[in-house]
Amino acid sequence: MSQHAISYADLSFINSSLKVIKSDMSIALSELGTLNFKQDHLESELVKLAYSFADFVEADLKHKSLQLAETRQGNLKQDLQIRFGYYAEVRRMATGILQGVDTGVVSDDTLKFTTEEVMIKAPSY
Repeated sequence: MSQHAISYADLSFINSSLKVIKSDMSIALSELGTLNFKQDHLESELVKLAYSFADFVEADLKHKSLQLAETRQGNLKQDLQIRFGYYAEVRRMATGILQGVDTGVVSDDTLKFTTEEVMIKAPSY
């Protein structure tokens, strides 16, 4: 077996280099911790934004549904007015005819003409 001669070298350069590496690693670790904190904060903000967006979408859908309902209601009112709007005038004329007959102010010809006109304009009433 051969014996190896171990010489004692000056290890101060290696030691100082290791200290520099250790310092650099500490700085990198610290910066990594800062990045983790910022990433967690960003993730939290993103979750809040996602909830806010979901709330906005829900409110927008409700608003659009309300607008659609109002439009449909307006269309129904318009359809009712077109189909049955004249009936109110017929009722007013009937009331006027009855009052005119009761007071004797309306002649038979006027009564006949008015009744014929109403029947022609609103045959299904």
